[in-house]
Amino acid sequence: MNIVERNFLRLLRMGAFNSSEHVEPMSEWKWHKLFRLSTQHGVAPWIADAIRRDESDFFMTLSPSLRQQFYDDTTDRVEEFSSLQLTNPLLNRKLQKWGEEVGQDNLTFELLLNIVAIARNIIKQGINLRQLIILGTYLRNTHDPIDYPQLRQWISDLGMRRMASLEASLLILLFHFRPDEIQFTEQLDDKHATQLLSDFFLSQRSVSRLRYFPRESFLNYAAEMFKAVKDIEE
Repeated sequence: MNIVERNFLRLLRMGAFNSSEHVEPMSEWKWHKLFRLSTQHGVAPWIADAIRRDESDFFMTLSPSLRQQFYDDTTDRVEEFSSLQLTNPLLNRKLQKWGEEVGQDNLTFELLLNIVAIARNIIKQGINLRQLIILGTYLRNTHDPIDYPQLRQWISDLGMRRMASLEASLLILLFHFRPDEIQFTEQLDDKHATQLLSDFFLSQRSVSRLRYFPRESFLNYAAEMFKAVKDIEE
């Protein structure tokens, strides 16, 4: 991991989770690279929070104009998951049925949708830092009552236990969560979380990620292949 990537993750932890860290000194060019990385992944507001909070840090050497670009970013910090659909029709039917039974505004169901949305992004594109931050800030800051036994049962019924373990490991690896802060799974997968993070910074997509949610991922993969072939024919 290079200096831009290290500082990027430090600033995310500082801005989203109030961690006490210090950035490494960087050139203006590298600060611009970090800005592009933050806008590309929709996390600039949390980076801006870190810069604003620790602007007197000796190594926070970005120019006033670039600093203002961070401050001016208007990316929303929330995300709507209520319209989420799964490719697998059987799993999607289950998901929609649960939403109808408990209500779309049920807090436990909303948390499930966040976890499912992250899973879909992992199998389609890789890590979605924005959604992981939203999940992490909710887990760490909320005092809302969550029915974790029900949540774990839903995750199991969707065949997502391995994916949930991977997501928990990403929260620990990226944002330094403690295992006891994550109650939606009791398992961890540090090895594959590290590989997924490496693929993220190299902009690579590994087929191995499909194994973590196979009942959804292989149908999704087949749908993408069918669409690609159809586009070629047209």
